[in-house]
Amino acid sequence: MNRRGINRIALLCMSLLLLMGVVSAHAQAPNLLTNPGFEDPFTNQGGEPPRQVAQGWLPWHIPAPAGAPTFQNQQPEYLPAAPDTSRIHSGSNAQLMTSFFATFNGGVYQQVSGITPGADLTFSTYAWVWSSSFDDVNVSTMDGGIAVQVGIDPSGGTNPSAPSVVWSQASQQYDRWAQHTITADATNTTATVFVRAIVSLPVKNNNVYLDDASLTVAGGTAPTAMSTSTSTPAPTNSPVPPTATSVPATATNTTVPDNGIVTPTSETLPTVTNSPVPSDTPVPSDTPVPTETSAVTDTPTELPTETFTPSPTPTETPRPTLDPTVFKSTVTIVVQPGDTVQRLANLYGSTVDAILQTNELEDSALIRSGQTLIIPVQLPPIPTLTPSWTPSGIFPTPTRTPAPPSAPQTTIPYTVQPGDALSRIAARFGTTVQAIAQRNGIVNPDRIIAGQVLQIPVDPTIQETPAPIPTSPPPPPQTYVVQPGDTLFRISLQFGVGIADLIQLNAIADPNRIFVGQVLIIR
Repeated sequence: MNRRGINRIALLCMSLLLLMGVVSAHAQAPNLLTNPGFEDPFTNQGGEPPRQVAQGWLPWHIPAPAGAPTFQNQQPEYLPAAPDTSRIHSGSNAQLMTSFFATFNGGVYQQVSGITPGADLTFSTYAWVWSSSFDDVNVSTMDGGIAVQVGIDPSGGTNPSAPSVVWSQASQQYDRWAQHTITADATNTTATVFVRAIVSLPVKNNNVYLDDASLTVAGGTAPTAMSTSTSTPAPTNSPVPPTATSVPATATNTTVPDNGIVTPTSETLPTVTNSPVPSDTPVPSDTPVPTETSAVTDTPTELPTETFTPSPTPTETPRPTLDPTVFKSTVTIVVQPGDTVQRLANLYGSTVDAILQTNELEDSALIRSGQTLIIPVQLPPIPTLTPSWTPSGIFPTPTRTPAPPSAPQTTIPYTVQPGDALSRIAARFGTTVQAIAQRNGIVNPDRIIAGQVLQIPVDPTIQETPAPIPTSPPPPPQTYVVQPGDTLFRISLQFGVGIADLIQLNAIADPNRIFVGQVLIIR
């Protein structure tokens, strides 16, 4: 082969190499995100509990509505995943969002500027979810129904509940890395990406780890600036998400109008401190979400259209005065874990307003375990007897109420059995429900507990021991047929029974294995 032929072959090889480089450059579109791997440093974004968020990202969550239970829609805690390396997809760190016996609806977001309107955007991230009523970090058992979504606001707004946000379908996947992806066409020079986790049930452990996010433009060129700053101000009708704060230290120019909506005035994302909670209707924590086994990237699911307006300054409305003709007595109780004002009102036949006013509580109705509350009740007050006790334990006739002398009474201890009711106990011992309730200070005669010891007032001149009387057979126990998606935890919440009771009554060997169609006894 002559020298000219060799030169032609070398030129052809160089051309092929250049062409392959161009194709490779187009195939591997650049990642437009700042700190897509959620690496150090993590900055404190305020909040309670504190929110430590990877630089370049901002936290957001939807708060609970007024009067909601204390466990509903709490602010999640944001932490770095390290030093635990088992939940890092790549690199040296990842973002953790977590809650303890509480639900939440929130996540992180980031704005990217320099986008060409009409560009085909693809956003994705990896998420690992561990949700369990127990403490085995490797297995999600009796989970809290956690769904993960990713979204894009192609107009660059920062409101996760805005109708302009295009969301992926919710996906529930546990104990492994799953990639969640969504695509949308840019409508502005700025786009915003969101990651959202929705916890439906307040189980013990709810952990969501995020890593290796990506925002790319299909078939386009990279923006001239890749950061969380914005080249144009965000629309004034898109308020910053609740409690959200910004990372970039250069964003110092912020204008806060009187209407409480933050509008950036510079070309960087504004720093927002103690931003007001918008008066939107939060996404209910119990909204059912489809359970899927793989990330969905096709038809996005958009949120319902909501109108966000600043919350008006509430006017102080005085609570109505308690009617002494209705609430004739009170009961002092100690708040137990899981108690709410609404639950206590239902349990003792009271009302939320009555409990709030009597205990001078805030309208939020927040109470804590161990707190002592006075519950106004609508039952007549128990007469205050002033008996002078004798060794035989005989009740004297109350001196304050003139009445004909009656036969002396004594008491017999009785331990409540499963299936007992005060009416059956009263019939067994020849007394009345009112007498037993009065003697034992029972406010709600329909609520007695198996194992509870009652003092039964009886007439010793008639009988010294309970006389056996014919009793009707106890009612058959209530049953429930297990449905798809059921867990023992969900069934216990539905029927207000303990998980341990369900396990014991049904002789369940493995609490993590119940079957569709299985019939459970619900006492």
